[in-house]
Amino acid sequence: MQMNLRAEQPVLYEVLVNALAAIPNEMSIRIVRSGTSTVFRETMEFSTALCDERGTVVTQGITLPVHVGALPAALPLALPAIDEWEPGDVVIFNDPEYGGLHLPDIFVLMPIFVQGRLFGFSSCTGHHVDVGGRFPGGNAAESATIYEEGLRLPPVKLWRSGRLARDVESIIRKNCRSPDVLMGDLSAQRAACEAGVKGVQDLARRYAPELIGRAMRDYVDYSAALFGERLARIPAGDFAFEDTIEWFDDRRVNIRCTLRSREGRKPSFDFAGSSDGVDFAINCPFSYTRSGVATVLLSVLGHGVPLNGGLFRAFDVQATPGSVVSWRMPQACAARGVTMYRVCDAAYGALAQALPGEVPAACEGGATLITIAGGEREAHFNFFDVILGAWGGANGLDGVSGLSNPATNSRNTPVEMIERQYPVRVVEYGMAAGHYGHGRFRGGNALRRSYELLAESATLVVRSDRQAVAPWGLAGGGDGTRSSIRIHRAGGATQEMPSKFSARLARGDIVEIVTPGGAGYGDPALRDVEAARLDALRGL
Repeated sequence: MQMNLRAEQPVLYEVLVNALAAIPNEMSIRIVRSGTSTVFRETMEFSTALCDERGTVVTQGITLPVHVGALPAALPLALPAIDEWEPGDVVIFNDPEYGGLHLPDIFVLMPIFVQGRLFGFSSCTGHHVDVGGRFPGGNAAESATIYEEGLRLPPVKLWRSGRLARDVESIIRKNCRSPDVLMGDLSAQRAACEAGVKGVQDLARRYAPELIGRAMRDYVDYSAALFGERLARIPAGDFAFEDTIEWFDDRRVNIRCTLRSREGRKPSFDFAGSSDGVDFAINCPFSYTRSGVATVLLSVLGHGVPLNGGLFRAFDVQATPGSVVSWRMPQACAARGVTMYRVCDAAYGALAQALPGEVPAACEGGATLITIAGGEREAHFNFFDVILGAWGGANGLDGVSGLSNPATNSRNTPVEMIERQYPVRVVEYGMAAGHYGHGRFRGGNALRRSYELLAESATLVVRSDRQAVAPWGLAGGGDGTRSSIRIHRAGGATQEMPSKFSARLARGDIVEIVTPGGAGYGDPALRDVEAARLDALRGL
């Protein structure tokens, strides 16, 4: 029986796990410095991780939680698809049948060899600006099947023993609108994975590989045990909550979550009763649903818990295959992020009943994504932006404004970078005054961001939500405010748009987006007078 390195040699264990934890963050820095698109360089829509030889996540970078949260589901499906691994191989995939999230999110894996044997994997998952399909950007909600959404990649080697596979590259280039950008970002992911490989190999030159392997296993086991102890605080009982996504024609998709907790057993989150899958691209792969639940639990009970595959031993998630929270072929899933956000909201709502006072009111309901794309092939532009939102008020704290939803940890694209790189002018960017839920602790303020098209024409694609059903308040707090989208045409007309749509733009058209405001916590009548006065002084 192997000794527990953490117990027997705690100093050595801490040295090794902290060295391993630093490597994915170094990988992230390499992507920011070498990425081609603003999605990688500015928005940071990517994630990095180190895995053991079985595909278990050992350490992850501080980027998108829900990307790496899907790796424990994806890698057991993807790794057996590769017959043989060689040093310098780079495998890519995005197919939801292999645990992919949606087609723009491409997983990149590179094997780590130490002393001639496979020791683990360096991994990076990134959102790409375009992978083909009916609409630019890969986030359109209007497709009915996955066949309309772009290039589907099973696990395939894009680099073989360090040499670019020209045949695979040619397939990729022929099936997207911005091939140089896509290949540039894939190369950035490869560079990040190379940094991960080098980091582990350098560590293995200083310490015995078997000691590193034991530290990795102990780290994962420690995470599972510690998270299990934290989740044991959830009292016994069943706690159910339901939330809603806007579909179209005023129809709704319901997400129902029942948290079941029993003494001595790990808690489970059951999504039975959620709507069936729809012929609209909001069907969420189960790996992403499970990642959303993990994000909720970590944000409430996970302080200090190492972020790795051990987390997923501490709780269960169930969902009906083919439902809107458990994608199956051939359902469309491009806009599945909306559903993941609502999975989080439903799980938060259930957990708030189990742990009163420890869960905040609802956030804005997820980032708003916008794509403006046009031009001929040689001068094609494909602008993608993430409009951040607002958190709900919490017990003792107002909700923060202009911050990414807890599930994603993204950044917005700076105005200067947008106007330097694309034929788009940002006309307005700031707080939307009065757009928040009232409470003893108010919700975060909504944002207003407006874009003017400077090119002759373009296609606009928007993915958002919460126009019809506002974020919910807690403990007597008011609901948040609802979103709105308008197109101000150059000729003077104004169009009110739904939360998910595509449209054509002409030169001078302005797209105005107001995000939802965070919900309030506690009775508004109990709000501190000085806090209310400061809100007024700040123009909120």
